[in-house]
Amino acid sequence: MDRPAPLSRLLLSPPAADRPLCFWKDQTLDWGGFLGLLGPLSDKVAAAPPGAYLLFAKDSGLFLLGLLALWLNRKTVVLPPNDLPETLAELAPQTVGLVSDFDPPARCLHLDLRQLSSGAVPVPRLLCPGTPALVLVTSGSTGSPKRVEKTLDQLETELLAQESLWGEGTKGARVYATVSHQHIYGLLFRLLWPLVTGRPFARFAHLYPEELALDMVGPSVLVSGPAHLKRFPQLVSLADFGDKVRLCLSSGGPLDRETALSVAQGWGRAPVEIFGSTETGGVAYRCRQEGQPERLWTPLPGVEVRSDQGQLLVRSPYVNLEGQAEWFLMGDLVELRPLGFELLGRADRVAKIEEKRVSLPRMEAKLLERPEVAQAWLTALESPPGRVRLAGVLGLTQAGWEQVDQTGERALTQVLRDHLRQSFEELLVPRRFLLLPQLPLDPQGKPDRSRMTELLLHPRLPQILGRRSKPEELWVRLRVPNHLAYFQGHFDQAPVLPGVVEVFWVHQYLNQALGRLVAVKRVSGLKFSAPLLPGAVCELQILLAGPGRWSFVYTQGSTRCGSGILELER
Repeated sequence: MDRPAPLSRLLLSPPAADRPLCFWKDQTLDWGGFLGLLGPLSDKVAAAPPGAYLLFAKDSGLFLLGLLALWLNRKTVVLPPNDLPETLAELAPQTVGLVSDFDPPARCLHLDLRQLSSGAVPVPRLLCPGTPALVLVTSGSTGSPKRVEKTLDQLETELLAQESLWGEGTKGARVYATVSHQHIYGLLFRLLWPLVTGRPFARFAHLYPEELALDMVGPSVLVSGPAHLKRFPQLVSLADFGDKVRLCLSSGGPLDRETALSVAQGWGRAPVEIFGSTETGGVAYRCRQEGQPERLWTPLPGVEVRSDQGQLLVRSPYVNLEGQAEWFLMGDLVELRPLGFELLGRADRVAKIEEKRVSLPRMEAKLLERPEVAQAWLTALESPPGRVRLAGVLGLTQAGWEQVDQTGERALTQVLRDHLRQSFEELLVPRRFLLLPQLPLDPQGKPDRSRMTELLLHPRLPQILGRRSKPEELWVRLRVPNHLAYFQGHFDQAPVLPGVVEVFWVHQYLNQALGRLVAVKRVSGLKFSAPLLPGAVCELQILLAGPGRWSFVYTQGSTRCGSGILELER
């Protein structure tokens, strides 16, 4: 296919019957087989009442059948963000029925995508380009559900723009994804872009990098996000992919520089980050390379940006605004430059500490200036009650963990506080930092705020006071937090650290030291001789006891508290 087929005209003159449309493993569905399934399904949809229908399927091939069958019959498609019963129940009153590849949790009009039969191909028909054809449901920045309407015109326009940027180097490539097509980014890049450009796409998301490395065949495009890309170097050798990855896309949240450069080095191509939102579609892109200054964001073709009191406004043909001449307020802080713009964080994240206001994104950006910090997230906590203070969760770089090894966690956090004191009053400097290998992210690759708040209030890992590591030995001096999550329910009157948590911590530190996630095969020789209490300071020594076998012992002074052996998968 030389140029993208307009989405609205795709079924007027579909590709050749033997042209591959989608695949999974060694099975391929071609256009002839697809249209044979689409015809009877379209007839079923035509006989159903008019109105809007919920559409959800994990199989992108079945999802596309449902999508086109609904569009052929002028029915609006509502995409729920997930298939949880609560989500579907909340959206049910606004829709006529459910089209899905699973049984509905409640009684409703249901068109089952698992029960399809082949028949006559549908009559060639123009899909209506101008009316709302799609409703995406998103939580938005406030957390309350928001409906975002899209027309085929808007989708077509963005698909043409994206193909103009990435099409030349990816001709003939197959499209793989780690993200869902139920959200705008996955819908556009995992499904609709390959659909209109003739690139075969994988029917299911690849959630495990090692599986993707085995399945990927020939020139490929990977549609991914920060949460998945960050795990790639930990779980597989990027060299296993060879030169197959011609384009790697990332969206849904910020991709830290360390991961971007690691992927660029492994694949010889830096990932392309797409910035946008459900409301706006794609807004801009950037591509970061080793040895180059931090790249600015470049607006996509047809997109204009400007700043109003430091906040980003967008005018775009992909935004569903009356008259198409209005500016959409993104809610992001921005600094415009001659060759693009720099994002400075969300404008709605402002904390008030004893009558003083502070921009959390600005402080996070300041933390990211340090070579020890890859990711930063700050929040205001009322702890103790009546007193609000800032606290943060940090994802450290390798340099950061080396610093912890040399000087301890407390010394590193002091360095970070001193760095912040150069720009912020003492009252605003965070009192508490939680150090992690990476920030917890939700399925869309965005920071999981509720999870991080819970970790700050009730941490699950100890404070590291000192650490030394060698290839065959790891030594950690640690302090057990007073408000550790695991103390809840484990003897309310006299909290004691559960023995299983001691084993969990050993596994966590081994994964960190080995630089990858390794499953535990067997635990043996467990003995818990003395309890570890809230506030306890102890030492943990982990020694290589044989191939894949690691012994550990917790001590307080001369007292042996817990010991055992972990055997890891090899």
